[in-house]
Amino acid sequence: MGDDTAQRSRSEKAPSLPVLVTALESAQIPRRLDALARRGKLAGFRALTPDTFTTDAFGEPFDHDLIGAIEDAGDRRRIRFHLRMRRRMVVVFAILCLLTIEPGRYLLDQFIPGEWNWIDTRIWYYPLTILPLPWMWHRMLRKSRRTSYEHALEQIERIRMALDASDADPVGSDTP
Repeated sequence: MGDDTAQRSRSEKAPSLPVLVTALESAQIPRRLDALARRGKLAGFRALTPDTFTTDAFGEPFDHDLIGAIEDAGDRRRIRFHLRMRRRMVVVFAILCLLTIEPGRYLLDQFIPGEWNWIDTRIWYYPLTILPLPWMWHRMLRKSRRTSYEHALEQIERIRMALDASDADPVGSDTP
């Protein structure tokens, strides 16, 4: 029972991306997408293998990679997409948030003269700066998923137009 609830909540957070179907050969797909990228219409395109490629899915504040996998479906090719968050900037941002707390307290101590008989800065500064971090972090990740998903839909539409493809499955009605 708990596994169903956990899986349902995970699927609600990860909306489905369109699946494209094209009559082009597998080798033609990366060539067309590369030509589109060279014209400046497909940001960050890279062919990873003959059957997979990636483009940028810009998000705010963290970007994602839109990864496309090409599958044979008889005389047609099916392209399935999924998003993967770029972890490097997330880790850098988290480390910077944590490393700036103590220097901030020290700097604030320098602005408050000792002769004011003010309460110790640590008593109120740490709760004020550390307690909101989980909520801020959750909001940032949620916004990043949503904005990356929206940009991924735009990228997929560009890909669909370049490959003369059609949608195999409708886009899920749920959004992140």
